[in-house]
Amino acid sequence: MSRYILGRIAQALLVLWGAYSITYFILYLLPGDTLSIMLSASGVEIDSLSAQDLAKA
Repeated sequence: MSRYILGRIAQALLVLWGAYSITYFILYLLPGDTLSIMLSASGVEIDSLSAQDLAKA
C-alpha cells in the first residue's frame, strides 16, 4: 500500500512540475514586456520616466 501511495505522490509531483514548466515557457515566449504594456495602457511615455518614477508606477 505504501508503494502505491509513493507512486501516486511521484505522479502528482511530476504533473505539477510539468504544469509549472509549461506555464513558465508560455509566459517566457510571449512578446512584450509587462511593464511597458501596463504603462502604455495608462498612456505614459516610458522614455520620459526615471527609475524612481517607474518604481512609483
